[in-house]
Amino acid sequence: MDVNLSERKLNILLAIIDNYIKTAQPIGSRVLSKNYSIGFSPATIRNEMSDLDDLGYLIQSHISSGRIPSQKAFRLYVNTILDNLYKNDDSSSSIIPMYKSYQRILEPEKLIKSSSEFISEITQYPVISMLKKSDDMKLSHIELLPISKFNYVLLTLYDCGDLNHTLISSNKEISTNELQKINFLLKKLFLNTRLSDVYDNLNEFSSKYESNSLLNEAIAEIVQNEKNKLSSMYVSVEGLSHIFKYEEYNDLNKAKNLIECLEDKNTIIKILSSDNNFLDIKVGSENFEKALSENTIIKSSYAFNKNNIGVIAIIAPMRMDYELSIRSMFKLSRRIVSSISRGDYYDRY
Repeated sequence: MDVNLSERKLNILLAIIDNYIKTAQPIGSRVLSKNYSIGFSPATIRNEMSDLDDLGYLIQSHISSGRIPSQKAFRLYVNTILDNLYKNDDSSSSIIPMYKSYQRILEPEKLIKSSSEFISEITQYPVISMLKKSDDMKLSHIELLPISKFNYVLLTLYDCGDLNHTLISSNKEISTNELQKINFLLKKLFLNTRLSDVYDNLNEFSSKYESNSLLNEAIAEIVQNEKNKLSSMYVSVEGLSHIFKYEEYNDLNKAKNLIECLEDKNTIIKILSSDNNFLDIKVGSENFEKALSENTIIKSSYAFNKNNIGVIAIIAPMRMDYELSIRSMFKLSRRIVSSISRGDYYDRY
């Protein structure tokens, strides 16, 4: 807490922040005295507001206008809520009874998506999410099995839990000896190989197995496609249209810039890839993207296993409803972490 903030200054500042969150309008000392039970005269409030101005907590657009909170004020407000939240944590209580519909066994992607939809619905803000997978994952099993005279199935199992089986048609029947040689080569080149090294080994497989070009190309294509699929990031955006409910986005250029930012997959990945904390909040210019410099991001990360990291983030105007958003995200995060520790999701690991 700022040592320059007396209890009186803090109460006045919190009242100004509360007013601005509700109305998006500046407020003067007379209106503040009338609408809030602060217990001080307009003259006293005016003097304190002047001090808060000097301390960088308030912004006055014009000499005769009221004040609005600065980014510094919102950061103080966020820290105050977080302090109270950690001191009085009641993570076992329900946010809203409707959350029960989300308590079911899901794959990580579905759990992240359903949680994002829920948070967006509750807060009425856009929510972005991502499930990222590590390039360190490896193939733990690969085998080509016959199912009929010219048809085969390629089984692949990765240490992230992904099990795949893909049908392949050959232009000729493969003998038992040849099938053994193929499987020996597949295991030698791909077993326990990092996903990032698969491409190099695919070239070696193609050069060493040339007796059946159709089968050769099919196996190479399957493994390459699986590599691309597993190394790609799942990204989603929920509730983007909510931005039009807020006065900040009556400016169509601001709305356009935010929409373009949140529709760019690479930008979302950059936003969600840093600071893998249980709960991380960035206010205003603390966000590196210019389009987000007047917004707040509330973000939380979840480690499903060594290869799957999920991230969910609320993006809202700086005058967002912090109490609702932080508490909802906090409680949801607690529940997801508890779900992961109990194994109440299906990761195929």
